[in-house]
Amino acid sequence: MSDSLMFSITDGEPPLNIGMLRSNVGREKWYCLSKTMAEREAFKLAQENGLDVVTLCPSLVFGPLLQSNVNYSSLLLINFLKGSPELIETSRSGAFVDVRDVADALLLVYETPNASGRYICSLNQMQYTDLIDMLKNMYPSFKYPNNIPDKNEANDLSSEKLKKIGWKCRTLKETIDDSVKYYQEVTRRNSPSPIKDKEAKANTFQDKDMNRILILSNGSEKNAHLRKMDKAAENLQLFKADLLDYNAIEAAIFGCEGVFHVASPVILSGISNPEVELIRPALLGTRNIFKACSKTNIKRVVVVSSNAAIAINPDWPHGTIMDERCWLDEDFCRESEVIIFLYFHIRGVFLSISDIIG
Repeated sequence: MSDSLMFSITDGEPPLNIGMLRSNVGREKWYCLSKTMAEREAFKLAQENGLDVVTLCPSLVFGPLLQSNVNYSSLLLINFLKGSPELIETSRSGAFVDVRDVADALLLVYETPNASGRYICSLNQMQYTDLIDMLKNMYPSFKYPNNIPDKNEANDLSSEKLKKIGWKCRTLKETIDDSVKYYQEVTRRNSPSPIKDKEAKANTFQDKDMNRILILSNGSEKNAHLRKMDKAAENLQLFKADLLDYNAIEAAIFGCEGVFHVASPVILSGISNPEVELIRPALLGTRNIFKACSKTNIKRVVVVSSNAAIAINPDWPHGTIMDERCWLDEDFCRESEVIIFLYFHIRGVFLSISDIIG
């Protein structure tokens, strides 16, 4: 398995329902903290152990889904189309990126020899009022929310560093169009049916530069869609493991030359102890991955962080584009009583895509 790559992933977010989406003041800031602390820990461990690490910081991810359950980012777009979100005062703008472009970026930073440090992976910041106007022009028959807050002057994000090593991305209009077509197709068939996209490396396991891809998962049936991909029978191997179980991780990584650390706890219900439920597992999982990597001949570790580890910094100059030098202010985030990044409240119970778009 000398040419294998290993991905650490979770099963994805569970089916969304009203119980999971109870409003929890401060939940989002703890998630942002966990992503920031895990990314900083990755750089620290890489330096201590002589490992080559690159981090990718995507924004909210839209695009066609492989699984039937709706993730948190996609639900934002779906609720805009249904006219159902109650946007709160802090939710006036957002940054977005296509899931297929994130997959391309992951391979790009892994395969580019001189790639180093952090990379923001995002389109420009967009006001929600402008997003709604775009959606109305594209799909005039859908319902849309009327209570969009006024525009704010949010700092934009820059992906120029990623573009300089060759990253190309779809327009937001193209991403939204493919997303909506997918939702409609699934609704008609009442079962998941991924959009075919020859350019999307995430949809195939036959890349010429890798013989086998190993994915570390906890073995849920939610990963059944991975086995249906082209060439999965020959080139995909799933491991049942827990990122908090070091021995299981070391066994899975053994013989690989690269690791993509994608997993991170995402809790949608109320948090009673954020240090224990979010931050500790995020840090321990990262430490276990890097400890195992240091014992094997790992070529490069790619860690998926988030723009949540960048965008909350009150000391960053107002009106100045945020780049990879900007880090979330951990002290501000811990002390703030503001609900950070809570984009909307949910009404109703959503279990699958076919329940959502009619």
